Amino acid sequence: MTKQIMCDAPNCDFEVRSDTEEELVSVVQQHAEQHHDATLSREDAMGMVREI
Repeated sequence: MTKQIMCDAPNCDFEVRSDTEEELVSVVQQHAEQHHDATLSREDAMGMVREI
């Protein structure tokens, strides 16, 4: 089943979809570091996952 994470930062429309949680977490962690100068834990990233 496809899963999605949407960035919850103000004025950010970033979203990622994948069939694997590993890819979702990796991509959203990279996004947080590169675009928001933030570190996102795996646990926090997994809390943002939604099935679509």
